[in-house]
Amino acid sequence: MLNYNTPIKKHKRRNAEVWSSLIRNYEQSGQSIKEFCEAHQVNPISLKNWKYKFKRQQRETAAVNNVVNFAPVKIDDELKSMGNSKIKIELRSNIKIIVPNNFDDQQLLHLVNLLQ
Repeated sequence: MLNYNTPIKKHKRRNAEVWSSLIRNYEQSGQSIKEFCEAHQVNPISLKNWKYKFKRQQRETAAVNNVVNFAPVKIDDELKSMGNSKIKIELRSNIKIIVPNNFDDQQLLHLVNLLQ
């Protein structure tokens, strides 16, 4: 039997800033999407959609600004001990750059920006 006195629960609308914060919290949580969404009362499909949307915006902004984003790389003692070894970088445009392991990161960034 329906109870017409029960208030209808309104769906929460979250703006982009709230979704950005939720996604950062999810990525730092170490939880699965299912666990995180249950704990924070978030629809997993919405979380995935917003995560994709932010990644796409990030790629588009980088392309417009002609910016190259490097992934953080940890150089351990084993790599440092390799002496004069070289690092090979392949860009999406099939350009290959070989640099010594003691390269100047700002000069390399400038070079990559010029080549793209």
